[in-house]
Parts: sequence; C-alpha cells; structure tokens
Amino acid sequence: MSLGKQAKTLSKGQVEAVLGYLAKTRWPTRNRLIFLLSAKADLRAKEIAHLTWLMTNDSQGEIGRTLCLFDSASKGKSGRMIPLSDEVREALIEYRNEVNLTAGPYVISTERALSTSAQAIVNMFQRWYRHIGFVGCSSHSGHRTFITNAARKISTVGGSLRDVQMLAGHTNLRTTQRYIDDQHGVAERIWRWRKGQVLSDDRAIVGIDVLSSRYGRRLDEQKQQGAGLQHKMHPRLHEIARADQTRSSTHATL
Repeated sequence: MSLGKQAKTLSKGQVEAVLGYLAKTRWPTRNRLIFLLSAKADLRAKEIAHLTWLMTNDSQGEIGRTLCLFDSASKGKSGRMIPLSDEVREALIEYRNEVNLTAGPYVISTERALSTSAQAIVNMFQRWYRHIGFVGCSSHSGHRTFITNAARKISTVGGSLRDVQMLAGHTNLRTTQRYIDDQHGVAERIWRWRKGQVLSDDRAIVGIDVLSSRYGRRLDEQKQQGAGLQHKMHPRLHEIARADQTRSSTHATL
C-alpha cells in the first residue's frame, strides 16, 4: 500500500459526526454497527460482509466479549481473536434484537438478501463520507484509525507494536507501521530531539519515552556491568586507591 493510496484517518470529532449522520439514515442500527465494526473493532470491508453470528457468540449463544474471526471471513489467513469494546458489543446486541426474527447466518444483511458483499460495504462507506463531506476517507479509514489509536495507547497497558499487528491481522510488522498515521509529526520531532534540537511540542514526549526507555535500559545495563567490574577489582588496588586519597587530603591540609 503506497502513501498515495492511504485512506485518511478519523479524529474523535469526525467519528462522532459520522455516528450522528448514521443515526438519521434509513437503517440507523445496522449502519452504526457497520461503522463501529470498522473503526472500533478493526474489521475490513470483506470481514464485515462475511461476519457471521457464530463468530460473535459465546458458548451460551450470547454476544461474547471476543469476536472469533475465522480465516474464511478474513483477508488471506488473517483470522484472529478480537476483543470487543462495550460500545461494539452493545451495538451487536441491539442489532440482533432488532433483526431477531429475520436474521440469517450473516450479521449484516440488506433489504433484498440475508447477506451482502465486500463491494457493497465499500460503496456504503463512500456514500456516507461523500454526504458528510470527508475528502479522502474510505472503508479503509476505520482500519487505519483503529491501528493508529491502538499504536499510541498500547504502551500504556504494557503492550507493543507486535500486539497491534496481531489485532490488525497483518503478517508483516512493516505493514502495520505503514498504517499508523503520523499526523502530529511525532516522528519528525523525535528525529530533531535525537539531533539535539529543542522540541516545541510536548506531544513528542510519547516518542521520546520510547527512545529513552530503549536506550536508557542499555545505559543502565552498562552501568551495572561497570559496577560489577569494580566489585571484582583486586583488594590491593582498593588499598592503593585509598592511600592515594589519603596523600591528597594531607597535601591539601599542608
């Protein structure tokens, strides 16, 4: 995926704007669920179209807290376990209650069929963003937004970019890195910080902390190794060092 083809990410305000718009559409519950599955559960258009109720249910047949996405519904063999936020889980429950009597095996259905296609989902997102006036957004915007937000917050829960890669269903870590939006210029400010220039924006602190923790651990290890070598010095060398210190103190007194 080249930089020229990347979909724009969505800010918090834009996400709220989309939800407000979808609430006024003909199928508000279904459309809201489709959007949340993209922006808050990181599903691609194909995965949304091929998602079944079996994948969302727990052992008791209720909407679970983890979505089990099969390889058959994903891109390639990127099936994965996806933890569901309360917002997405509640949207699934609300939609199932609404279509309970007419629901088929697939979660997303249309007026004409009990299932839909990936292209139909792509067209929905294009139409929604065009009506709202969001230029450069597509069905991939939710995917990029989820990955970007997860990458910025994953360190606060003890995770790493590898965990984001697993959530996104990417086989290559570089693919995950390309999806992360650097709209605040954090990468540039980290580079300037490493060159010794002053940072003007405290939003780069997150990036600095990453670098500091990485190189800080290395320095600490070197200090500990140095301290260990000092403890292993021959006792005679310690005596010589103390004698030199005593002579220096005596000359200073005289």
